[in-house]
Amino acid sequence: MTSFEKLAELGITFDPDDNQPVSTTVEIRDVDELRWLLDMGLDDHDRLAHFEALFGATGAGEGLNDQVIRDIAAYTVGDAPLSESARAALAPAFPLRINVTADPQPITVSAKKDLTSSDGTPSIAVFSDVTMLPGGYFSCVASTLIFTCDTFARAKPIGSEYDFAIVGKVGSKPTKPGTPGAAGQAGSGGPGECSSGGIAGHGGGQGTPGATGTTGTDANRGGRGTPSQAATIWIKKSISAPQLVVYTQSGPGGQGGDGGDGGKGQQGGNGGNGVRCGCTGNAGGSGAAGGRGGKGGRAGDGGDGVDAIGNITVYVPTAAALGKVEPVKVGAPPGEPGAPGAGGGGGDGGSGGSAGKHNDAGSSAGAGGPGDPGNRGNAGDVTGKPADVVPMLHP
Repeated sequence: MTSFEKLAELGITFDPDDNQPVSTTVEIRDVDELRWLLDMGLDDHDRLAHFEALFGATGAGEGLNDQVIRDIAAYTVGDAPLSESARAALAPAFPLRINVTADPQPITVSAKKDLTSSDGTPSIAVFSDVTMLPGGYFSCVASTLIFTCDTFARAKPIGSEYDFAIVGKVGSKPTKPGTPGAAGQAGSGGPGECSSGGIAGHGGGQGTPGATGTTGTDANRGGRGTPSQAATIWIKKSISAPQLVVYTQSGPGGQGGDGGDGGKGQQGGNGGNGVRCGCTGNAGGSGAAGGRGGKGGRAGDGGDGVDAIGNITVYVPTAAALGKVEPVKVGAPPGEPGAPGAGGGGGDGGSGGSAGKHNDAGSSAGAGGPGDPGNRGNAGDVTGKPADVVPMLHP
């Protein structure tokens, strides 16, 4: 496992007069250097036990479904040889960038200390003496973690619920679709007519009622969670705390997107104008009612939770310390549905036509009614399985 001496071989050094903490990245040249970096000094039998604790006997049980990735894990963590075909398939992945956090001085942790790499690359943390204070814990989200310290202590009773949180990431919520635009105004009624000179014919025609607004766009499903990754925690010399609590949850499903709002109803057509026919005329036509608002889009279904990719091994220095490791395992729930889109507003009513001589203008119409909200979505279907937390005695 990574030590300060190995970090020095990778070019990470500490000023003996300063010994400031380091947060940086290193590039691993090839798979053999990665195996060297992860080596904990275990013999072949114990390397195999470590691999099986992290990934199951075949490597496929906890998410290593790709044969090449499974072979690589079996080589870098376990005792299996790496075939030439797997080595060739892996070559494009190198150099591999790894996030490193290290501090040769004793540290106290009184709040969340995040060891997550920003881009999901593996994260290595190397400390000497660690003292946990109330509210303090280490967190690693959707990244492989390799954690090493010499001693682990808690000065006071545990203040938060755990010392380590190895978790996945909640799936994304899709963006709400835009609202469709309203159609142009419906047609106006025709103008009145004179049947002959000085004799009025029919008045202005009625406007055309507005059409129903466009239905809102259905929302997309919430994203699947991002799984928690394998983690190895190694406390080399002593644990002076009544317990070491490891919380783990893989990635919950994301909430479904919100349905798009319905479009506004079409404006009703204006009434036709009345006309003058010599000494008389006729009335203006009535405006038509606005169209009803469009129905809202359906809410998006929630995304599925996902299983953990790998388990969590906690290596302790004595058999008595094995019983101090306490797992808190929580399933990754599916996401809830989004909100249905709101119904669109009713379209404006049309205006009445103007009056001919000695007649009345047409009446204006009212707005259409609002549209119905969209249909409800469903929650996701799958709850993701959490990692196992496996206490192990370092030989």
